[in-house]
Amino acid sequence: MSPLIAILILVALVAVVTAIGLWGRARAAGPRAARADAIAEEIVPADVRGDAATLVQFSTQFCGSCPGVARTLRALAENGVGVAHVEVDITDRPDVAAQLHILQTPTVLLLDRDGVPVSRLTGAAPRSSYVRELSRLLDAAPASVTLPA
Repeated sequence: MSPLIAILILVALVAVVTAIGLWGRARAAGPRAARADAIAEEIVPADVRGDAATLVQFSTQFCGSCPGVARTLRALAENGVGVAHVEVDITDRPDVAAQLHILQTPTVLLLDRDGVPVSRLTGAAPRSSYVRELSRLLDAAPASVTLPA
């Protein structure tokens, strides 16, 4: 094989792998629709859910970005009327991770007032992603619940 062909194959391989990596990163960073099953009562009890929305963060003890995401979500919950933040440590709960198909932490589920997931964000998404998803849910809510800017 000539050196030129080998270099062209190598460049093509690097380009394909880079494109796949960028596509995967973009897909993971944005919100996804969540399955419409209600979250089990033993995972997020009704008495800790918000009246309008609940931000459920699934974390582990070894997650480096989980504390920062928790601070962001706590601030959003404190500023949003009827919004609650619940953190679930799945370090010793592989059953919860399997049931909800959680493969990465932090994973955040946005629940409506009935405990049904409406959005799922995986990884340390920017604050604007959480605000956008929460605003979208609150704007669709029949009650006049608002989220301060």
